[in-house]
Amino acid sequence: MNKKVCLISLNLSGGGAQRAMLGQAEMFSKNGYQVEIILMKNKVHYDLNLKLYNIHFLSNTRYLSNIKLFNFILFFKKLKRKITFLEKDGKFNLILSNAYDSDQLLRFIKHKNKYHVVHGTMSLYLKKWHYIKRVLYKLIYINQKIIAVSNGVKNDFLNTLKVKPKKILTIYNPFDVRKIKQLSNNPVSFSDYVLYVGSIETVKRIDLLLKAYKKSNISQKLILLGFRNKETMTPFSLKVEAEIRGLIIKLGLTQKVECLKFVNNPYGYIKNAKLLILSSDHEGLPSVLIEALILNTMVVSTNSSSGPSEILKNELSSFLSEPGNVNQLSDNIIKAINSDINITNEYYEKFDSRTVYFHYKELLNG
Repeated sequence: MNKKVCLISLNLSGGGAQRAMLGQAEMFSKNGYQVEIILMKNKVHYDLNLKLYNIHFLSNTRYLSNIKLFNFILFFKKLKRKITFLEKDGKFNLILSNAYDSDQLLRFIKHKNKYHVVHGTMSLYLKKWHYIKRVLYKLIYINQKIIAVSNGVKNDFLNTLKVKPKKILTIYNPFDVRKIKQLSNNPVSFSDYVLYVGSIETVKRIDLLLKAYKKSNISQKLILLGFRNKETMTPFSLKVEAEIRGLIIKLGLTQKVECLKFVNNPYGYIKNAKLLILSSDHEGLPSVLIEALILNTMVVSTNSSSGPSEILKNELSSFLSEPGNVNQLSDNIIKAINSDINITNEYYEKFDSRTVYFHYKELLNG
């Protein structure tokens, strides 16, 4: 019998959860599964390998109606029809939803092997919303099957939502170690630099990173990799990027900081960096830390609410700093630049797609 997996999300716009979903797709495909990806919106910023999976779009926009309830009903009907069509030649062994928007829809789809994959900290989302929306948010996950991408995410989910899922377990996002190493051979035009890779968002605390970098007074340049083309950005995103560029000028760092556009393959930059820095207040399972370790690049990170402390273990745990603490982050940058820690595969083997697939295989076998 043909083995089939369905992966669902809002889009593939460049975020960490979306990249993780493509990692899921490749992992299942390479283990003999027919993989179908369903996106609510036709928005793709990643290079796709359509030899490994098929992609289906429910719409070219996020809104099929200006009325929220009608919008939900229209998307739900489209998703239900699409799943029914794709199951004509056999049921899916597993359906994974990778975004809150698709979680809402999947909540009302009847399927015995559906799971909601939670990539971020619920406490961050809920504190932004009014009471009614928080209640509705919780209702999505009551008596549902949940996969958390880190133990920190799982604990935050349970402590924040105060709901009882049917099942909840931790399965890390998969990383194709061999592929990442191959892709890292792309040459880069910079040398002697430290690096930030990620979206330019408030929660990433690039302001903290810039202040800590300034205070460290290291000789290496700082590269910020992740700026977007203006035509693809929201007004808020434009505001955040403008604030970052303004802070660079205010701190007198215009000659030492390079702001580069988002790229599909950042691995050459990561491999050749002296150090990778993560300064976020909140993370789920920060891919970039794992990718840096795979490429033997030293890392420092804030010890945000989940994820980093599960990645930076043993000797590397001393390079975690308190979120928002400029002095600690600055001290760790200096310490890391001068360290001689040998980063071996023991630091990342639990995130290897072969290890992660074993846990999904256990799940599928009951």
